Parts: sequence; C-alpha cells; structure tokens
Amino acid sequence: MRSKIIKILFFLFIGLECLAITNREKIEKDLKRLNIDNASTIAQTILIDEKMGVEGLSGEEMKVYLKDLKKLADENPKNFYLSFPIARYYLEFENDIEEVKKNRKYFDNYIDNVFQDEEKYVLNISYYEKIGDKEKAKKYFDEFVKKYANKWTGKIILAGYESDPEKAKKYIKEGIELLKRDIKNGNKDEVTDEEFFAIQNVYDNIMIQEILEKNQYQKAVDYYLDNMANKDYYTQGVLIKYSNRLAAQLYFVIEINQKYLNKNKENIKKIRSSKVYKELERIGKIINTSTTKM
Repeated sequence: MRSKIIKILFFLFIGLECLAITNREKIEKDLKRLNIDNASTIAQTILIDEKMGVEGLSGEEMKVYLKDLKKLADENPKNFYLSFPIARYYLEFENDIEEVKKNRKYFDNYIDNVFQDEEKYVLNISYYEKIGDKEKAKKYFDEFVKKYANKWTGKIILAGYESDPEKAKKYIKEGIELLKRDIKNGNKDEVTDEEFFAIQNVYDNIMIQEILEKNQYQKAVDYYLDNMANKDYYTQGVLIKYSNRLAAQLYFVIEINQKYLNKNKENIKKIRSSKVYKELERIGKIINTSTTKM
C-alpha cells in the first residue's frame, strides 16, 4: 500500500552510518522530549514498535492486539509510537470507512505529537484518501508540495506518490543529491539503524531492477554482494524488523544465479560467506532445503 511505501521512504539518510542511532535509542529520546520518562512505558513502547512497525503484523494479527493497544494509546495520547500502528491498521486493513472515521483520534494523536512536519502532512493525506475525501487530500498534498517539493524529504515522499517508476526513481535520486548537499553544508540529522537500512535497501533494489532490465544477471549478483550483502547495518534491530525482506532478497539472488548463471560456484561461495547470509542463518531464516539447491 502506498502509505506503507511512503513511511519506508520518509527517512532517507544515505551514507550517514556515522550518525546512526538505534531505533530503541530514538524512541527513548523522543518519548523523553514528550516528558514520558517512565522506564516501563518506554520499554513497552519499544517492544510494540518492533512488533507492529512498518513491516510488522498482518491485519488479522494486529486485530488481536488492537483493543489492548488502543487502551495503552488512550492512557498515553502523546505517545505517537502507540498511535501509529493503530492508524496503520485502519489505513491498510479496515474496509469499513465509518470505522476509520470513528478512530480519527489516533491519527490526530500522531499528527499532534510527531516531531517531523512532513509526517503530519503524509498521514493527513493518507487518511483523507482512505475515507474518499479527495478535496481535503488534495489540499494537504498541494500544501506539502508547495512547502517541501524542493527539499530532499519532499522528493523522497513524492516518489511514494508517483505511479510512473521512472519518475519515482528520478525523485529518489534528486532527493539523495539534495541530502548530500545538505550534509556538506552542515545540516545533519539523526537517523536510526533501522531507518537507514530501510531506505538504503529501497534504493539498492531500484538499482538492481535497472540492471536486470538490461538482462545483466552477473552484474545484478555483483551489485547485491558488493552493496547489500556485506554491509555493517545488519544490527539486531534491523534483523527484528526486516528479516523476512532480507531472506526474500537473498533467495531472489540465489534464483538468479540458478536460472541465468548456471549455478555459478563462485557466486554460491560468496553468497554463503556474506554477512547477511550468516546473520539470517544465525536467526533461523535460512531454509536448508533451499540453500542446498544452490
């Protein structure tokens, strides 16, 4: 869903490993800025975010926890980390528009308390699109474009709204260049390991897609090994949130090697010795019957 893509695209900090903090550190810092400093609340929020974040549970799984999650969010309305998975549920999984409207307060709790203005616009746009109010969705979208279209954050978010893949790639690449310029000028922000991984991964997948469109299969495997499989951002937080995505990408590259490169033995060796393979193997995400076919 587009709202999910936009959420992933929002935090684009390519090349800022030196500034990365963990998602847990960011949550704790944000909550303390909101004067929420109870250790139990912070720990509970971290666990909920890890379980129900951007690539968290399915709709049916989330529905099981929804009542308790709402109770927590009602007790802590400023804690936007609790409001986000509720809003996400109603955006992505609820088909009854009246139910979405009745739960608008969780969207408001997020919008009123999240620190990034861009996210306020994005959630309002997504909400009004969901309930079919095209006029209000366009109003917020136009305001967003006017305010952020020439900034790197705006470029990245606009890529999530673009239906033309080529234009989306263009927005992302322009956003990267604007970000690099901001960094050079000393305008640095914090980014979590998880956020850094998510957007770097989106960009890398775009690059692999472009290579595969030219039928350059060995080049695609080389790009994966050189730019994705051996990076240092496979932290515990990244593995908790994105292990399924990482495993799917690994098997995709294995399939390319099998189908188009005659099970190239050197590729197999490099894949099996890569950091991502070893980390996925460690947490039980490598299926032996699949890897033995390499």
